[in-house]
Amino acid sequence: MRIGYVSRLGASSPSFVPLEAAIRARGHALEVMSPITTALVYPPPRDPPPPHVTLTRIGGTSPLTAQDLVRHLEARGGRCVNTASSLMRSSDKVTMLAELARCGVPTPPSVVLPAVDDPGRARLEHAVQVLGPPPWVAKLPRGNKGQGVVVVESLPTLHGIADWFLAMGQPLLLQAFVRTRPPSDCRVVVVGGRVLAAMRRYGEHGELRANVHLGGRVERLVPPPAMAALAVRAAQAFGLEVAGVDLMEGPDALVVIEVNSSPGVIGIQRAQDQGPGPGRVQVAEEIIGYLESVAPGGAGA
Repeated sequence: MRIGYVSRLGASSPSFVPLEAAIRARGHALEVMSPITTALVYPPPRDPPPPHVTLTRIGGTSPLTAQDLVRHLEARGGRCVNTASSLMRSSDKVTMLAELARCGVPTPPSVVLPAVDDPGRARLEHAVQVLGPPPWVAKLPRGNKGQGVVVVESLPTLHGIADWFLAMGQPLLLQAFVRTRPPSDCRVVVVGGRVLAAMRRYGEHGELRANVHLGGRVERLVPPPAMAALAVRAAQAFGLEVAGVDLMEGPDALVVIEVNSSPGVIGIQRAQDQGPGPGRVQVAEEIIGYLESVAPGGAGA
């Protein structure tokens, strides 16, 4: 079977190594496609045919041409995981909040401030009234791996950050701070509508962002039924077949922080490999096994 792989980073992505190894170990051919360098021809040619199934590794910082490439593959009759439609709906944090709210998935209280002048800081003051006292979390609408996320400890600092976002022409996503002890979040990887694996992540030296590439410490997690069900609901809100759902256990309830359409493989596998006991999975192999199951003709294609 021919398996496609759409990624801006391609072989330079850490997750590429275990995914490529799983693809080749299962006897499949791999076709890597870059959204930056691939020319798109319309009407889409049928010959040569597209890969039997394509894994789309497109994160929040990928160019919009990445979604164009996925649409092109689908127009040629290709099967993509994830689809262009699901990628579009999960491509930025503001759209993500709207989709989660539409589906009744709990998130932290949030305010999106447009990138326009705010005379007298009226909109900013209203946001503070909605969110309550500091600290708050400020985010860029597009970004992944913890990029563009900062904790705001005071109102003067918030004024400076708001001015900086305005100067960049970027909307400011401001959220209530979710307190956990110790500072941590949970990543649940959902594949094909079921929980594949989960981990708890701890920020380095009190760092809010617990991303593995920022030095976060991980441990294997067997998610409670409520957390597992919420993660599946969050992935399904976007139609994502492969997703990494980030949740935090707030003082009152579980909340979804983000849904990632291109979850990393390295950190979650590191967590799976910790300690003895049942429940460990080979994440990359399971993802490729799912691709086999949904490819036209199945694994024998």
